[in-house]
Amino acid sequence: MNAANTDAANADLDYQCRNIPTVQKSYIYYSIHGNIVAFFCALGAASQCNAAERSDILRQITGLCGSYIPGWYTYSNSRWRHGYDSGRCFCDQCG
Repeated sequence: MNAANTDAANADLDYQCRNIPTVQKSYIYYSIHGNIVAFFCALGAASQCNAAERSDILRQITGLCGSYIPGWYTYSNSRWRHGYDSGRCFCDQCG
């Protein structure tokens, strides 16, 4: 994945997460730069999109998947998902 677009998409989503109170169930917040999308999905319940928490999760994704390789993390109770990818299908929206 393009490093500059990945970093920009994640930075924009972090900005959104600092400025929204709660993401309602089934809502998605995302940012697209080039062909990269960074996303937060409220899957099972209304959830907080927290920029500091996102930073920790993105480090975990990078540790598991590698630098600038698509990845996501779904919280253990399936309430929310953070991630980034190089396509337009995310948060179970395509399929």
